Amino acid sequence: MKIAIVLLFTFLAAIMLSTAHADELTAAKKADIVKMLNLNGTQRIVEPLSLLVTQGYMQSLRNCSNCSPKIPEVVRAETLAVLTAHVNGDGGLIDRQVPIYQEHFTHSEIKQLLVFYNSPVGKKLIAETNELTRGTIEASQLWLTELAPEVKQHIDVALTKAGIKPQLPGTPPPSIMQSPPK
Repeated sequence: MKIAIVLLFTFLAAIMLSTAHADELTAAKKADIVKMLNLNGTQRIVEPLSLLVTQGYMQSLRNCSNCSPKIPEVVRAETLAVLTAHVNGDGGLIDRQVPIYQEHFTHSEIKQLLVFYNSPVGKKLIAETNELTRGTIEASQLWLTELAPEVKQHIDVALTKAGIKPQLPGTPPPSIMQSPPK
């Protein structure tokens, strides 16, 4: 019986903690979330995102023999234009982030974030966010590139242990690659 009471109490506490940050999304709270998102530089995320899209696009063209050197510039400019045009408005990035902030922050906490983003250190964070994001992306890409051989080795060992031999695109099936019996 004591175990059941402890489990019930733990369950209720978990529910209370998980909903502690959620409160009703009033028009005032939504307006403050939007104000905070506009203030914290959310719209500026389109710059590093357009760089990621450009890198991905260029990766898809890596075997292009007659590609113009202007392609990255055009891809980035067009991506930036489209993302910028759609960051605000119905269904835009800001609209999509409101429910996320609604779920994790109370209206009081959103107001505190507004105070922070209007402070000198908050303004500095906003000003440096793109460079911080760009640096984080570059560091992450380098880190992943360095770890790729180790990750592949671990995957290969795990697949072998599991008896799985994936067929890679463009590779003939193992039966074709094996020499005929003598």
